[in-house]
Amino acid sequence: MKEKVDVLVATYNGEKYLREQLDSIIKQTYKNIRILISDDCSKDRTQEILQEYEKKDDRIKIYNQKNQGRLVARDEAISKTTADIIYMLDSDDVIDPTLLECGYWTLTTNPTASWAYCNCVNFDKKEFLYKPEFDSEQEKKENLVIGSSFIVKKDLLEVGGYNVVDQDVHEDWHLWLRLLEKGKYPVKMNFYGFWY
Repeated sequence: MKEKVDVLVATYNGEKYLREQLDSIIKQTYKNIRILISDDCSKDRTQEILQEYEKKDDRIKIYNQKNQGRLVARDEAISKTTADIIYMLDSDDVIDPTLLECGYWTLTTNPTASWAYCNCVNFDKKEFLYKPEFDSEQEKKENLVIGSSFIVKKDLLEVGGYNVVDQDVHEDWHLWLRLLEKGKYPVKMNFYGFWY
């Protein structure tokens, strides 16, 4: 059966949170997923951890590349996807056990939406709750939507993926603006499903 959601993880020296993150993905209530991990030539124990998890779960696929930055790693992982919905995640993030199920059904029941996002809990050095309300005019001035979002693959490809942008630009914000420019819009899942 074709996977309904491909989870993309771009990582570089992500060993600190990688186990916790991979456990949060593997233990999802929604099982019809593939986990594509693009390692940007990590120098720490990332590869060792990834190989351990790849042996545990056959849904995990690892792709290694020479160090070119996370945007190249993300676009490389996108090129390997087969699902219609992609969920983007950095290697130091953790997700609620129901997030993939909620994201899949949110986009399935809102077929004209291009991406879906949820509220966020910030942890580690700075702890706070982030509950953004989307407003397309405000989004042009500041990035309201978290980067770890569900994206309809055909819409993502229509705007050229993440595309390499200047390092001073927030790549997720750049992506949301390009989607908005094409008349695409998001839908919000009103719960705390993501730990940044």
